[in-house]
Order: sequence, then C-alpha cells, then structure tokens
Amino acid sequence: MSDSASSWVQALGNQTLPVLGHNLKQCRELLDSSSASLSDIGQVINTDPGLATLFFRHINRSRVTSGRPLISTIDSGLNLLGAEAIRKLLDQATVLEEQVTDPRARNGWYRLILRSYHAARLAQEWAGRQSDRAPTEVFIATFLMDIGEYCVATVDANKFNKLLDLQRRQLKQAAELEVLGILSQNIGAEISRQWGLPELLQDTLNPAFIMNHRVQLCSIPSCLAYEADMNGWGTETMQACYEVSSDLLRQPLAAATGHIHQFSVTVAREMNLPGVRPAAARLVELPGEIHDESQAPEQPAKEEQPSAIRTLSTKLSNAIKERQGANDLIKLGIESLTKDFGFDRCLLLLPDAEKKRLTIRAAPGFARTPQLKRARPRIDKPGLFASAMSKPQALRIYDDNYPRVAASLSEDFSTLIQSANFMLFSIAIGDRPMALIYSDMSGHAIGPEQIKEAKGIAALLSRAITHAVRKA
Repeated sequence: MSDSASSWVQALGNQTLPVLGHNLKQCRELLDSSSASLSDIGQVINTDPGLATLFFRHINRSRVTSGRPLISTIDSGLNLLGAEAIRKLLDQATVLEEQVTDPRARNGWYRLILRSYHAARLAQEWAGRQSDRAPTEVFIATFLMDIGEYCVATVDANKFNKLLDLQRRQLKQAAELEVLGILSQNIGAEISRQWGLPELLQDTLNPAFIMNHRVQLCSIPSCLAYEADMNGWGTETMQACYEVSSDLLRQPLAAATGHIHQFSVTVAREMNLPGVRPAAARLVELPGEIHDESQAPEQPAKEEQPSAIRTLSTKLSNAIKERQGANDLIKLGIESLTKDFGFDRCLLLLPDAEKKRLTIRAAPGFARTPQLKRARPRIDKPGLFASAMSKPQALRIYDDNYPRVAASLSEDFSTLIQSANFMLFSIAIGDRPMALIYSDMSGHAIGPEQIKEAKGIAALLSRAITHAVRKA
C-alpha cells in the first residue's frame, strides 16, 4: 500500500464501510413500522459510521460535482429521500460482523466506534451550551473525524491491528507514521473530499482551520475521547485536554473537568458494544473530589449585548421617523436577517398581479441563476405558501415537519433552495399579508436561539409597515 492519501481512498474504491448488524436490522424494522418516523431512523444512523457515510456519499454525490451546498446532517438527508430509496441504500450495506471475522480487528472496530460516539456526544452537548446554530452538524462532523482510521480498518485489517497495538505505547501521530507512512487525518481529509462528506467535517480535517471555533468544538472532544480511551483520565495529556476544554467552555478548570466526567458517564450508558469497556467505566470518584459549582468563584457580569430583535426594532423606528416607505422597511428587515440574526440566504417573495403565484424580487446569498425566475410558488392552491400568506406569522420548517410540506413545494423551488431547514415570515399591512421572506442557513439546521429571536420578525415588520403606510 502506497503512503499517499489518495491511494488509500482508491483501495477502498466503491466499497462501503461495514455497518453494525443490529443497526442495519433496526433501520429495516423502523422502515416497516407504521409508527416510526425518519428521525427515528436518523437516530440509528447517527450511531454507525458505516451507515452515516453510506447515506452522505449517496445524497451528496451530485452536489460534489455541481458545486451545490453539501447536506450536513443525516436528518436533512433523509428528508430528501423516500422510504424506497432508503431501503435500497440499506441493501448496499455490508455487515461488520460478517465482513470482519478476526475477533481482534472486530474488537478494534467496536472500540473506535464507541470512542467516536463519546467524542461526538461531548461535542454536541458543548455546542448546545454555546447556542451553536446546528449542534447536530457538530455531532456528525465529530463522529466521522476518525474516517481515516475506518478506511484503514476496512482496507487493511493487519495494519489496523498493528496501529491499535502501537497507539498504546506511542503518540498517535508517531504510531500512524510508523505503520501507515501517513497520518490518518490526511486519509480522512481525502476521503471526505471525494465522498462529499459534510463541510464542517472537511474543515476539522484541514489544519488551516485549526483555530476556528466550530472546528475546536469537534477536535477537542475528539482528542479528549482518544486520550481517555487509550491512556486513561489522569495523564499529563489529559490534563492539557481539561485545560483547553475549560477555555473553550469558559468555565473554571474544576467545573469543566467535573462536567466532562459526569457527561461521559451518561454517554457510556447510551451505547454498548460486546467486549469493549467505555472510557467512562475507568472513572473513579474519590472522596472530596466532586466539584460543587455553587462554590466556584463568581464571574464578573458580562455587559449585555442588544438582541437582534431590539437592534432591528431600533432601525425600523429610525426609518419610520425618516418617513421611509414599506419597501425600505422590508429591505431593512432582510438586511437584518443576514447581518444581525445570522441567516445566510434570504428571498423576498411578492404575489403576482393575478395573486396566483409568488415571484422572487430579491435573493441575497443566492447565486444568480435562471432558477430564481422559474421558482414561483403557488398561493392559489392549498399548501405551505398559501398557508403562510393567510395571516402575519413566522413558520419554521425543519427536519421533522418537512415531509408534511414537501409535496406543496414545486420542483423548481426545491431545486433552488436545496434545504429542509428554513423559516418563512409573512409580512402584512394590518391583517392583510403582502409579502413573504424566506431565510435559511444554506441547508444547515437553524439553532434554537436563532429561531427564538427570529419568530418576532414577522410581527415587528408588519407593525412597522402598517404604521408607515398609515402615517404617509
């Protein structure tokens, strides 16, 4: 085997990473169940690197060559597939327990999967604490950070076993260079690029992004989970992990360490694989070492920053005083969505003269393509857009409810947005809707704090425009 990253990916070829047998069985049972949802299937896929990469590879295949945004979470991907397509993909999977017959190698697979899951759950929890816009995106990027090692395990079981042995005695990078002649991170970066795996995962495997905050939300838990699994919780390297985690979480060192230990125990109870002890099983609480966060030194109060909704309210008030019209106020609202609320893309949709369809009048964040003219959602027939135009309101579409509205989205509009996660704001004069504003995060999930603040936009803009029109 050559020591280049591309040669490892070429050796893997069209072969898929093997999947855990019980996960494959559970996915098929959920598909056959009348009460199960796509989210239930997604939860299973999110515990299996083989299934996760199988779905991402299929869903993003055309996006890699077309330059469209990559699907970044399993739930978003499943919403673009029907049950039959999911079933066919599952039929392509190979079972780990059938493919890996060497007990030692199979045990190594199990250990690597548990370690990946430990890191991913830590990363997701940290992202949620910091109001990250998409904690599930952070989860899957962290879960698949060891994709290079999974590639080695699939292609060359002997080298995988040697790597496991050396990692217990040497630093991870030194062991990889001795056995593989290349770092597994480089293999992972190449396979992620070729397979169209999520962009955040590609960033975590790119040294150029090492200081990026979201990348650190993935990489630090991954280092921590590795050290805990391979060498234990009391090493000098682990102490350095605690200190870096403390800085990232903005917590005192003792509080951050206690949180890591407690949450790791919780995660260890979520997944069990035969013959493997989770790292948290080696945690021992000694008398007097349980940290009481209530006794942590009081932190200086941070200066409160104005919320995005208050910022927009101030801008609208000033615009009304300057006697700006409805179009100017809507423009302010769209600018605020991208600058203050953090959305990537927006569409301003206005009814045509016959009030049968919506036409796109502005599209910040979208590429200038003919699709902008072709995407004309209907409002004269029941569906999402007719409902949105019925009254002033803010509607959130996300992974769970997208299947219920997908049928009412035209093919042109679906092709344009390529997203199952977005918000629609119905803007009105009085009680009469006059326009819709579409906003999204380029296909990524929208964070809970962002949703909470953004829900007031429709009412705020409607009040401002109504006031401006009556004052004119």
